[in-house]
Amino acid sequence: MLNPNDYINFRSNPANDHTTDGMYCGQRDVQLSALEHWKMSNPGIMEQILQYRRSRYADELIKIDAALLSKAKAGDASAAKLCWARFEDWTPTVLENEQKKGTGRNKTLAELIAEEDA
Repeated sequence: MLNPNDYINFRSNPANDHTTDGMYCGQRDVQLSALEHWKMSNPGIMEQILQYRRSRYADELIKIDAALLSKAKAGDASAAKLCWARFEDWTPTVLENEQKKGTGRNKTLAELIAEEDA
């Protein structure tokens, strides 16, 4: 029998990312059709699981972001490239093109680093 809380906890754990719903059902003697029916009856459940995962690992992600910024500030080119992708979702070339067009972003990487130094 399907236990919704068990499924939510299972899917919220990144250690289970390599599994499929079929594998989950096989491990718990649950019919895949019952799980699919339950998911269709709860259309926002996957979004809830995603939000739960994000909240569960927010503290760790903050530490990772801080370490990435620190390495980038120290001159690590790979970390700097990751910072651009992580925080701004673009590269310096894209920034230049956007500035020429007059389309701005909320904050640049340099502004984020300056705030950290303040």
